[in-house]
Amino acid sequence: MGYIPLLRDEQFLLYAVRQEPDAPLIARVASLQRSQAVKKRSHFERQYENMRLKKLILECESEITGKGLHYDERI
Repeated sequence: MGYIPLLRDEQFLLYAVRQEPDAPLIARVASLQRSQAVKKRSHFERQYENMRLKKLILECESEITGKGLHYDERI
């Protein structure tokens, strides 16, 4: 193996003389506010809440339509 003399590469010269910009090219985004820790509800609590809402909806529907669980209750 012989000695390989250094060559002046144009790309190396361009890389060597480049300057870092003072400000970043992309503006920094302000940090977001941390969210509050929310208590996770169990499956049974969610199921109970859903059943309660369904019951409330059925009560409102029966009040509006005048019908109960069975259609001939009020006849």
